[in-house]
Amino acid sequence: MLQNPSTSAEDHGFPPGTVVVKQSVWAWIVWVIPWVIVAIALIVFSKDIYLFLLALILGPVSSLPRFFSWRSTLYIATGDALIFQRGLSGGSRQYSIPASDLREIRQRPGLLGDVLRYRVVDVILARGKVTLGFMPMDSGFAEKLEEIRLANPPVIDTEQDHPSKPDRDPGPYEPNVKQDSTD
Repeated sequence: MLQNPSTSAEDHGFPPGTVVVKQSVWAWIVWVIPWVIVAIALIVFSKDIYLFLLALILGPVSSLPRFFSWRSTLYIATGDALIFQRGLSGGSRQYSIPASDLREIRQRPGLLGDVLRYRVVDVILARGKVTLGFMPMDSGFAEKLEEIRLANPPVIDTEQDHPSKPDRDPGPYEPNVKQDSTD
């Protein structure tokens, strides 16, 4: 099986204890496979060499952007932030999320994740969600994120995280909505 080990934090200028993980190599190969299947089906069923060559060439060519994106994608867990780097050959961008914004870390298999040994990690934030795809199964990245989340309690934003209490208790079956004072 194809494997893609974690890279060294020091190689990327991060302090020791930082976990740096590349996406699984399947992040781009999985997009080539359907084209190869189409090419094989065309040669077997249509016997048209030109359609076969077209599919065989279009597959890898159309997958080139995914390949370059895969090469520059890194997931980084420092002691106080989640950083992910994405981009194409023209340059990559880093996005940093403070650890205090992390609310929950969930792992799930991708479409073929159990077979190809990768996971999808959903990072639930104070305001939204980030999905980290094609995470190598044995990387330990989700566990490191959970450790960081627990070590950095959330900063309470009074309006967003804890909206003001309603004027009265809504009761067990009534939705928790703010009551209008015009009644």
